[in-house]
Amino acid sequence: MININAQISFPSLLRDGLGVSKKRYMRYFDTLQNARTLRKAQTEAESIFWGKVRNRKFMGLKFNRQYIIEYAEILGNKLFYIADFHNHAFKTIIEIDGPIHLHQQEYDAERSLNIEELGFTIIRFTNDDVINRWEEVIKSMATHFNSPLSPLSTERGTHGIKDVEVN
Repeated sequence: MININAQISFPSLLRDGLGVSKKRYMRYFDTLQNARTLRKAQTEAESIFWGKVRNRKFMGLKFNRQYIIEYAEILGNKLFYIADFHNHAFKTIIEIDGPIHLHQQEYDAERSLNIEELGFTIIRFTNDDVINRWEEVIKSMATHFNSPLSPLSTERGTHGIKDVEVN
């Protein structure tokens, strides 16, 4: 018999086909409500990042915030993560990590593994990076989004660093 109250890590859960941990399981409606709440209560770093990338301000790319990702279905129950920011054209997730992530590194590693298995690329920055080193953040993002295999180089023409808004 499967104990659905047991705390089980998701990668092993997916590989072994075991039950679902109630503590980390969210139905879609609960996840949607959580995402809406997170949008209203952004951290300072998330607010700064969103202000710099919203409305296609960064290289003409569209970003979504608090993006819901369905990553598994177990025993008829869908499992979701909420990513800080998402770019559909590059299938890229951008995470802005605060101090709590120092205490949940194992969970973050499992979560990243599950998301990467869906074909997403994850870029991580710390709150401090976004708040105090925006130039480094923007250069890192420009490098990722300006790769030769990017949709920008084939669909909308090549965009260079000069197209990156630095304000």
